[in-house]
Amino acid sequence: MFTSFIKSSAAYTSDKIDCPEKRLFIAILSQAVHDAFSDHVPRHEKQVARNFLLGNSRDFKLICEMAGRNPNYVKEKVRKRLQKLFETHPLYSGAGVSYTRSKIRHQVARHLQNC
Repeated sequence: MFTSFIKSSAAYTSDKIDCPEKRLFIAILSQAVHDAFSDHVPRHEKQVARNFLLGNSRDFKLICEMAGRNPNYVKEKVRKRLQKLFETHPLYSGAGVSYTRSKIRHQVARHLQNC
């Protein structure tokens, strides 16, 4: 479901090489994206997944490499999707919540600076 979301440019993707190990690492990234954006995932698990996807950990880079994905591409896609979520989500959009939206944008920007 989310594999198209984490695909990177042809320079970093070797779709011609398909093996069980590569599919496993693609599944790990897909599950992290699912956890980061699904409504039914508990808040803490969602935050852990987002931190993983936006972070710069050695594990994240290794998983991306083993999945044939560019870590910077994955992070940028997640960041853009989070930004869009905050801009379009009913809780954060509409009149009277500009302070909340501003506060969330500030938190996202601060998080991205720490990555």
